Amino acid sequence: MLRRLVVLLFMSLGVVFLASAAEAAGQDSFDQRRAEVAARIACHRQVIRGGPACSGDANRATASSKVSNAQAAPVAAAQAAPRAQAAGGPKRIVISTQTQTLKAYEGDRVVMDTPVSTGAPGFPTPTGTYSIQSKEKMHWSTQYGVWMPYAMRVVRGIFIHEVPIDTQGRRLGGALGQAASHGCIRVGVGPAQSLYEWAEVGTPVTIT
Repeated sequence: MLRRLVVLLFMSLGVVFLASAAEAAGQDSFDQRRAEVAARIACHRQVIRGGPACSGDANRATASSKVSNAQAAPVAAAQAAPRAQAAGGPKRIVISTQTQTLKAYEGDRVVMDTPVSTGAPGFPTPTGTYSIQSKEKMHWSTQYGVWMPYAMRVVRGIFIHEVPIDTQGRRLGGALGQAASHGCIRVGVGPAQSLYEWAEVGTPVTIT
């Protein structure tokens, strides 16, 4: 019982001490004094439990160090975090109906080079300079009755999109790298999503 009373007494003194410290000093001083009081209480609890005597100064220094380290941690983490590399330049997409390839650029740097399928004979993909007009993760083609994942409208009814999916969940079209679409630019599974997430509305698109 006596030990509990002593502990409660020191805890009460600590609360009073903290209150007076908060009124007399700023937040930084308050944090330091809080650490000192916590160290004192820990020290006396150790003695009451029959442990060896401890140095109040040493405990206060340790507690203060922990508080300082905790406050400095966000700054250290921010300094250690790698800086994001600057963009390589304006984004643009270049599609070749001759080589059946799509290249994505940041400035002069190629960030993607992937095979595609453009329009089959009778369904030519329009050539020229356009831009991404809109984006839709899953577009339904009312004309052909298929789903077009990661669709980006380029001009009229022409999209850059992932290999289409029919109503039975089957992928349509042959191997990429050859003309096979109804005019759209088909991109493979994986690259289509990456391109969709990389390109913004307004990104220039050149089709040759």
